[in-house]
Amino acid sequence: MATHPFAILVDGVNSGANILDDYATASPTTPWVDPETVQLTSDATGSGGSLSFEVVQVKTPVGGPWWKSGNVYDNARVRFQVSGTTTFLGYITAIEAELAENGLGTRASVKAAAASNFLDKIIVYKGKVAAAGYSLEYTGNFGVGTASSTDQANVTALVAKADAVMAYTSGTSGRAANRLIVATNTTPTYTGTAVQVGNIKLVPGTLRSCLDSIKEAAEGVDGEQRRYWVAPSGTIQWARLGTATPTYANAPFKIVTTGTFDPVGSVSTPSTLQARNLSVSLDHDAIIKKARFVMNSAWSKLDSQISGGAYTVADPYGRVYDAAAPNGAGMSTRNGPRPEGIIQVNPVPTRAAAPTFWTSKITTYANKFFGTNTYPNRAAPQRSITLTIAGAGESPNQYGYASGYRQTGASTYVLQSGWEAGQYLNIEASALDLSGLYRIETITMGFEPGSMVRKFDLTCERVPRNPLKKFLESA
Repeated sequence: MATHPFAILVDGVNSGANILDDYATASPTTPWVDPETVQLTSDATGSGGSLSFEVVQVKTPVGGPWWKSGNVYDNARVRFQVSGTTTFLGYITAIEAELAENGLGTRASVKAAAASNFLDKIIVYKGKVAAAGYSLEYTGNFGVGTASSTDQANVTALVAKADAVMAYTSGTSGRAANRLIVATNTTPTYTGTAVQVGNIKLVPGTLRSCLDSIKEAAEGVDGEQRRYWVAPSGTIQWARLGTATPTYANAPFKIVTTGTFDPVGSVSTPSTLQARNLSVSLDHDAIIKKARFVMNSAWSKLDSQISGGAYTVADPYGRVYDAAAPNGAGMSTRNGPRPEGIIQVNPVPTRAAAPTFWTSKITTYANKFFGTNTYPNRAAPQRSITLTIAGAGESPNQYGYASGYRQTGASTYVLQSGWEAGQYLNIEASALDLSGLYRIETITMGFEPGSMVRKFDLTCERVPRNPLKKFLESA
């Protein structure tokens, strides 16, 4: 019986019981995980995460090792849980086994990918069921949404369609086996404001490729980056990041380098930690200070503000980060050269009526492209922050610093349990020029050697911006 709150569950292994359990000498054929080998990474970037661990089976039973085909499911679902709550959801991608040191059992290295990666293994297509007496087209393109649909409504419709086509040939059992998103909840969770994108035509493809089409359409409307991923709960998360942080951090702790160190906190004070290995890296190669928008000359000459002579900007299709509107984004001037970037306006959008025109639309979207002086700022180095949360204390942090009081109002605090990718972390480190809220992009968790105390490695950064591929597609 485990003496800790952690569990690793693998479909088809040990009847679904916890294999991150204390080894029992009376049950040498029961597989168990060496805690020191557990390495868990989760992110809120859409690229997924991973989980790796080693499973020891001291003695191989008559039916064969636990990892034998038939004993463990193909692409078996893997869950890491804390006190019964799933904090990682994924599936096995690779198993490498060797004889154990005693020569009687096996030691197997297991790699699992996050559920977000399974979006590449789910196909969405037109999916009409054949009926007697007439034929239907099965392989053509299909649409989601109506003329007034938003990006979020289209994502909901797409996920429901994916759920439906999974059941066409194998029913609900095939649906459950063919995906990792929750079979009883096909409605994604949304963060941020929805925008109208209308009906979107899609070609048969992976669920990820279809989500990407909706994502690009939404970003082409307002210039704001979207992220999507599958949460540990099994639901698809769809987030519009926007250009500003929330009012208060939603991560468990505030990171400080000076001042009061209070890992417990209370309903009237925040929990504060002094992180280990706090560092900052600055990517100067990512800087863009002027954006040039290129449109086919045969079309751009029809711009009313060019052909009509009513010039309102010095360069109708160029915008500079520190120039006042409408020539630029009005950001603070920085020292150094001015690297430029080019954006292809393709396909050419419908020309809007006066006084909008193309040039005014470019001004609006250039402001979103450059961001703000503080968050995000494409004209400044891309800042990446790394830190380590290590050690443990009294309850509720006896298994590592994962629970703390976070601020929710001017003078109110609530207990937040667990680090999650996508949270905003408050960092105050003047020596590293850090002050404010930073989005947690990735989290890597492991156990300290010889214990069940968790260590967390976090990466935060000012949100990277997309190059707005379909910049002015919407009129």
